[in-house]
Amino acid sequence: MEPINNAITAIRNKWSQTVGKITTAGITIAIISCLLIFVFVYPFTVIGSPTKGPEKLGPIGDFVGGLLNPLLSFGAFIILINTFRQQRKDGAQAETNHNKMLENQRFFDLISLTHESARGVHLTLERDLERSPASSNPILATTETFENHLAIGQTWKLLKPEVEKIEITPEEYERVYKSRMKIYIKWRTTYWPIIGSYFETVLFIIEQYATYDVSSHQNAQSEFYARIIRHQMTTSERNILFYEMLHSDSYYKLMSKLNSNYFWRGGGDGMDSHRAGLIQQAENHHSANNN
Repeated sequence: MEPINNAITAIRNKWSQTVGKITTAGITIAIISCLLIFVFVYPFTVIGSPTKGPEKLGPIGDFVGGLLNPLLSFGAFIILINTFRQQRKDGAQAETNHNKMLENQRFFDLISLTHESARGVHLTLERDLERSPASSNPILATTETFENHLAIGQTWKLLKPEVEKIEITPEEYERVYKSRMKIYIKWRTTYWPIIGSYFETVLFIIEQYATYDVSSHQNAQSEFYARIIRHQMTTSERNILFYEMLHSDSYYKLMSKLNSNYFWRGGGDGMDSHRAGLIQQAENHHSANNN
């Protein structure tokens, strides 16, 4: 319905402009015609030559005034209506621009909020100290702390080797999906309390701003928002988001549209040619569970 409504609105605006031009032209022609009648016709055919006496000028004024007054009044009325319509149009456009500005401002405020969420991420990992083969000392463990986006990247480094153990073949996407989800859920149980706030914020923004509808005129704006979200995330974060959306029983619905706009392209995990297949398996899995 949206394209039809837009077409109707465009036709109405064009018709209104055409009527305004015709009305203006008609009034102009009428005024010029009256002036021509006044100058060349009326003085000599109705009252005779006006030079025979000043008293002959009175009827001329009455004629011109009586003829022009209604025309000028009608013209002023038309101009007033057109002015009112233009003011309404300008007001509606100003309101649309204002709402769009507020929407963009809210979007970028939420983007800033994702970075605030990332600043709250702290990850501590135990590392074994290296020793020479000839050393008889026991291996000592030490801890290393990561913060912000670096900490999120470290969680992906812990997940990536596990999911890559499962070989992907297009004929077995269902098996691959289930195997990788089993690994992801186990990893998620440990690390989601640490990084979950960041990704929940990102998912909320995607749901609100980066959803696509083929029948909507706002597709270009949604794609613009999706590109900004993509460029605000690191490759590791987008890879984690891919598995989280596969796992989610609600956000999986948005994956095909994002993937068609190359949201996850270049993830460095060898998945670019397989994402569509796993997304299809997620849709099948969650649709069956919801039914």
